[in-house]
Amino acid sequence: MSRLGQLADHRGWKQLLLTAAVLALLAARVPLYWRTGEFVAEDGWVFFADAWNLAFPGSLLLPYAGYFHVLPRLLAELCTLLPVVSQPYAYAALGLALNAAILSAFYLPAFRPALPSDATRLGLVLLLALAPHAQNLGLLLGLHWYLALALCLLLIAPAPTGPAGQLGLGSVALLCVWSSPSTLVLIPFALLAAWRCHDRADRRKFGFIGGTLLVVALLVLWLRVGHAERTGDFRWADLAAALDRLVLRGWLGASLLGPRLAGWLAAQAPLFLDVFALAVLSGLVATLWKNRARDFIRPVILLLGGGLLMLVLSLTRTAYVAELATLALPVHTRYLTAPTLLLYVGLGILGARLLSRAQLAAALGVLAWLLVFSLPGQNHWARGAATYHLRDALPAIQQLEQQTGPASLYVPADIPYWGPVLEKNGGVLIPPGTGLASAVGARPEHEGRLVPLQLL
Repeated sequence: MSRLGQLADHRGWKQLLLTAAVLALLAARVPLYWRTGEFVAEDGWVFFADAWNLAFPGSLLLPYAGYFHVLPRLLAELCTLLPVVSQPYAYAALGLALNAAILSAFYLPAFRPALPSDATRLGLVLLLALAPHAQNLGLLLGLHWYLALALCLLLIAPAPTGPAGQLGLGSVALLCVWSSPSTLVLIPFALLAAWRCHDRADRRKFGFIGGTLLVVALLVLWLRVGHAERTGDFRWADLAAALDRLVLRGWLGASLLGPRLAGWLAAQAPLFLDVFALAVLSGLVATLWKNRARDFIRPVILLLGGGLLMLVLSLTRTAYVAELATLALPVHTRYLTAPTLLLYVGLGILGARLLSRAQLAAALGVLAWLLVFSLPGQNHWARGAATYHLRDALPAIQQLEQQTGPASLYVPADIPYWGPVLEKNGGVLIPPGTGLASAVGARPEHEGRLVPLQLL
């Protein structure tokens, strides 16, 4: 079927309905997050604070932790049009909606060349919505993991031939590349595909994405030279043990057995979990090598290879390599978010080509059951405010807005740690890492009211 025929065969209302269903499922996994009305972690003290303190578009290209996060900052800027008390709800709605749209995108007819069965792609979309390691689900902070999946999907989909489609693809690709540090590992895949591709439209797509990735990588390297930080000494022995925990037990073990069963095995029989993961890894390598000449292997290699390289990249920029080496299972599972999603899509494409329908349905059904079984008690950052509430800070924020001279305000938060520092008329900003409360002298008064801060 031609590309136009595929599009005509696809019903837009089905895509919207699927996206709404995925959104409802994601929201059901983190009810406290979108109900609590509080900023979470960097969503507050980085994105909200920078959007407040800097005039648009001043914050868009401001790096955080050595990387660019253009889309989260753009969304934060748009949310400044809303009342402050409504902005956390807008952050949650936008984050969850974008997560749902990205996961549901695999159902689009553009992915029929990679996986022809609509029913199988639908099943995989639902698996993606149940995927573990979603510690940053819905957060603008964690959006970059889902954008890494989105860029991988763009790479395996046929390039559009019309101007409108090319403009849309270019815009989405730019947002993904400039907003997700994990995508930098895709440079060799994109450039190699551009060199070997014979289709003009696909070559332009691969070349544009690869070139953009290369530009951003050079900028990131320039930003981060001499500024990489880790907790304690970095030792190769720690790296080897951390790779075991992150790749074998975390990526292959917990993703395919579910966190609940994998956690039990890690506590009772960790060797069995390692053997299972090694068997899966060996089987994947052997299968990919055996089928290396077949066309369907290329997207699988990109998805699985990209996920693996993202895990390795995580180890080079995380601050807990030594800690990870001592754990039975990874605790900070946000590093596994994109690799887990890519694992499911890659294995789904591979299974659809090598297994019968019954075998594939059974495998996906067992995995779905294991993931549903693991949903209760999964770790998410969103939790109710215990001491400080954003609504209690509104009088102080309103008073700050009325200040005529330079002033700063620290808004305490306990979800899960630092709160934002807001400034007016050139107030001095104190980096959160230096200890906000002590650095700016903020102190809560009785009944939750906050004292606005005058600059020194």
